[in-house]
Amino acid sequence: MLCPSVVADIMINEIMFNPTGSDNNHEWIEIYNNWPEINLSDLKFNENNITHKTTLVQGNILMQNNTFAIIADDAEQFLIDYPQYNKTLFDSSFSLSNSGELLELQNATHTLYTVHYNGSLIQEGKSLSYFNGSWSESVDFGGTPGKENSIIQDKNKKGLKISIYLADEIYLGMSYTKLFKIENLDHTPGITDHINLTLGYNISNMKQENIVITDLNSYVTSNTGEFEPDSPGNYTLCGWIINATVDTNKNMICKQIKVIDTTKIPCNISVGIFTEKIIYENSESVKFNNLINNETLPFIIEYWVEDLFGNIIKNKYNTTNTNQKSFTTTIDNPDMVCIIKNNVYPLCNDINKEDNSAEKLFIIKGEEPQKESRIDIEKVYTGTDNKVKFGESFEIRVKIYKGDETKNQVLAWVEDNGEKITSETTKVMLYDPFTEYILTIPLQLKSNCDDKYPNKEYNIIVEAFDIKEEQQIQIEGKDTSLCSKTTASSSDSSKNSKILYSLVEMPNRIMPNSEFLIEVKIINNDKKAHEFSIWSYVYRGSKSYSGDREFNKKFVEIPEESSLIIPLNTKILDAEPGVYKLKVKIKKDNQKTENEITRTIEVASPEFEKEIKDNLPITLLQNIPENLELNTTTERNVLYFEPTFERIVYEGTNYKAKKLIPYFIIFLLFGFAVFLIVKKL
Repeated sequence: MLCPSVVADIMINEIMFNPTGSDNNHEWIEIYNNWPEINLSDLKFNENNITHKTTLVQGNILMQNNTFAIIADDAEQFLIDYPQYNKTLFDSSFSLSNSGELLELQNATHTLYTVHYNGSLIQEGKSLSYFNGSWSESVDFGGTPGKENSIIQDKNKKGLKISIYLADEIYLGMSYTKLFKIENLDHTPGITDHINLTLGYNISNMKQENIVITDLNSYVTSNTGEFEPDSPGNYTLCGWIINATVDTNKNMICKQIKVIDTTKIPCNISVGIFTEKIIYENSESVKFNNLINNETLPFIIEYWVEDLFGNIIKNKYNTTNTNQKSFTTTIDNPDMVCIIKNNVYPLCNDINKEDNSAEKLFIIKGEEPQKESRIDIEKVYTGTDNKVKFGESFEIRVKIYKGDETKNQVLAWVEDNGEKITSETTKVMLYDPFTEYILTIPLQLKSNCDDKYPNKEYNIIVEAFDIKEEQQIQIEGKDTSLCSKTTASSSDSSKNSKILYSLVEMPNRIMPNSEFLIEVKIINNDKKAHEFSIWSYVYRGSKSYSGDREFNKKFVEIPEESSLIIPLNTKILDAEPGVYKLKVKIKKDNQKTENEITRTIEVASPEFEKEIKDNLPITLLQNIPENLELNTTTERNVLYFEPTFERIVYEGTNYKAKKLIPYFIIFLLFGFAVFLIVKKL
């Protein structure tokens, strides 16, 4: 977007920033005076916040009304380029950006005129001209210095205009996708036109293609065809507009294109990297240039940014220019050493490839990490009544920051007056220091079948790194289904109790579409061995929510006067939250009579899981029944689970060094062994 601002009635009227060939010494701007008379003795020209003095070369320092003047980068060269020019001419020294920048006319006291031009509006060799409140590409190559802008005459043309954008000379091995420039000559700035058209093009009768272009507004050059020459030589490129949603000239336009094979041209291409400084503040933009010693031949530069450990900070990109690049990163480390790296791939016969890569080191200053650990119990999931019963399980959400710590263990439980007897203890291991963890921890309350614990408030305790955090919870009632004695209905159990069955382990609450573990104990008090088949499933009414009711069926043999605990992985499928039945069936010695154990089980609402996913940056436990692992071989009162996600805030050098100690010891032992061998020799 071009943004002019006029203080006095003197203005920039025409800008030649991309002349044909080399830009050096051939750039100029034209100024126009609509003021009665203005003295330009103290005229200054500012581009990209750099102020340049001007020196009068020819003409009058007093600029009259309705007259033009030129400020040239090199006045002597300007008169060679435009020998017929005889109006006011100022000499200066500047370099205009081909992509666009801020220009200002100034005098000793204030700014007279400001404009920010857009370099993409024109092609090489044409000027950017101001007319009737807007800027457009000049009709004539070379512009019209000292005259009315040629855009005035071109304004009478309507519809679409097609021109060939591809340069006269291109290179073998390169792919070109900007073949044509299609302009909407009726475009008005600030109005969106949405023109659709079909472009046809032909390359020396070897390739012909039609391209649909939609929503054309002012002009388009990108994706107007594709040309990737496979051999050097001369080609003819022709293009035409087949149809469009506006009236247009459909005549064909053609141009001779020369393809040069640069791979046979000897060269010695080297690459470097330039940065403005070495040390940057956190979140500051890092600006750099990929430098190359010879830009006259085509090349591709691959560049990226790493840290000292080879981790990619800025992904790899390819570029075919040396324009300034930049990136911004925010770190939590106290300091971060980064390396810009690049490789150049010249499309010429490079005789020395040892200088085709470069590196540049710089430092980003961060903030010191917090060394003190902290624990915060953020939420207790107990349902809508904010209560929980003995024998039930519930979850707590805990945010833990592990600072400069060597301890790894986190414990959570429910207690009464300092006694860890109200619930099982859940254990979590957190290994990385300077890391923030967000955990959802399950807690299992004891059954309280003997009414040992009264209904009242108890304390939830989370302890880690010599820190203890507490929060109260109201516990009322108990799950009576856990207190009933379960025996089989078979004649074996009812008459002589030689065979006893019991459900010794099961969860009270499970998540939908999950698997969970139950444990069934069979006691064989008989004087002989028996064979049993056993299986389990979840049901409601006549429907099984575990699929095939016997999907987890197992066969076991229990010797005489022995017992066995059989684990069964049970699943629940397509079940809405609510209360269901868990059925365990046992058949002894292929008898027709099946023994049954039935328990109530709850399918929990996944609201707490959804809340974690929606509101937390990290979720360590997305499905409690799947991630909970019971340690059934040692401490039966401790539940273990490992966190699976974490956010590393900072990994200090001491910690990194500790992780390298084993490798260092191995290296020393290997060196010592080599020394002994050499010594014996």
